[in-house]
Amino acid sequence: MLSNNRMTQNFGRVLLTNIKDRKDAFTKKPVYDEDAYLKELQHKEKTSFCGLCEFVGLSEFQVKPYFDLDPIDDFDYSIFDEFENDIKKICNSDVFIAGRDPREEEWRGKTTIKHSRRFYLKVRITYSNVPIVFKELFDKYKDIIDAGVYTPNRRLFTPLTTKKIDCDVPQLKLIKGSIFDCCATYIEEDYENLDLTVKTIEEPETFNTYLFYDENESTLYNGKLDFTDTLMK
Repeated sequence: MLSNNRMTQNFGRVLLTNIKDRKDAFTKKPVYDEDAYLKELQHKEKTSFCGLCEFVGLSEFQVKPYFDLDPIDDFDYSIFDEFENDIKKICNSDVFIAGRDPREEEWRGKTTIKHSRRFYLKVRITYSNVPIVFKELFDKYKDIIDAGVYTPNRRLFTPLTTKKIDCDVPQLKLIKGSIFDCCATYIEEDYENLDLTVKTIEEPETFNTYLFYDENESTLYNGKLDFTDTLMK
């Protein structure tokens, strides 16, 4: 893990990248205003037939804490409100929310109804520290929270996207907050730095996950956290 004094950071921007072209997989394009963002979104979906993404899994750049919830089939939406309240018990800051309408998806060989919500917190942190600082959330909501989004070089589809890779999905709508509020890579320097709290938290024992570059396969939290192994991979 990078120490805080070695951390470099660009503030006030969203860090966009390419999810489709593997030879160009590590392109990083900063965008500083919403008009430029919307132009990139329109261009990507019309010319590449895939959604716009941001580069969240980089140790050298902090992000907002982000949480991707993907419950399936019959689901009580009041749990989303409960999740938001539980976030604030750990860190009482503004919470921003985006989400897609329910849709049918093939998952593990069967057709399911997938529900999606994305939560972002108005503070800043290194991506790999999110499951450490918010371990209580991962334990309580292990059946619906996607732990695969905290792997190196991870990318997330961004707000207002209507495609993943060569397929249409319901738009990732803004539920609470603006476009940049609902981008994990947009932070400001005056946001509280949660990395400073990590040394006071007991390190979990193991964390088993896989290196995924997109969101086409869900990777649910298994109750174990080991970032040394993950980062070595």
